[in-house]
Amino acid sequence: MIKLTKRSINLLLLFFPLLVFGIEDDLVKCSKEENKKKRLNCYDLLAESLKENKEEKQALDLDKPQLIAETNEIPEEESSDEVIQQQKQLITSLKKELKEVKEKKQPVKAAEKQEPFFATIEKVDYINYRFFFTLDNGQRWSTSDTGKAAKLKLGQEVQIIPGAFGASYLKNTKGRFRLRRVR
Repeated sequence: MIKLTKRSINLLLLFFPLLVFGIEDDLVKCSKEENKKKRLNCYDLLAESLKENKEEKQALDLDKPQLIAETNEIPEEESSDEVIQQQKQLITSLKKELKEVKEKKQPVKAAEKQEPFFATIEKVDYINYRFFFTLDNGQRWSTSDTGKAAKLKLGQEVQIIPGAFGASYLKNTKGRFRLRRVR
């Protein structure tokens, strides 16, 4: 393989514009070379000159702002104001999409939030040390606390209070008791 010195690289860079225009001719010239080593060296020189040109172009392009698009294409010859406007539009559209996603989740959370309410017990059963009762609004609940301390009775007015982390409590004249919604 040929070792390139700084001088030979500088010469290539000086003549690079000529190389770009004559690259097809050089490829044809390299392909016509009979000696395998010489042909390979010719192709290597062409490839290296193209690689150096690409690196120089990338270094120059780093000074210009670039638009990050969904297609990942770099826009050509756009003014910086146009690029900034396009990026602003992209950011605002992404913000709108994010806001829409958040708003779609909000009604679910709002439905989960409950307010304390009063109700009358229409039906009550005491099974396995727990009270199972139906309220006048059709909701069915059971006490999580065991025992008869709640002393729930038919026709009794109770208050259902929502707690933290989805917990609910029953409040009556006997105290406050943890509940579990059956249906």
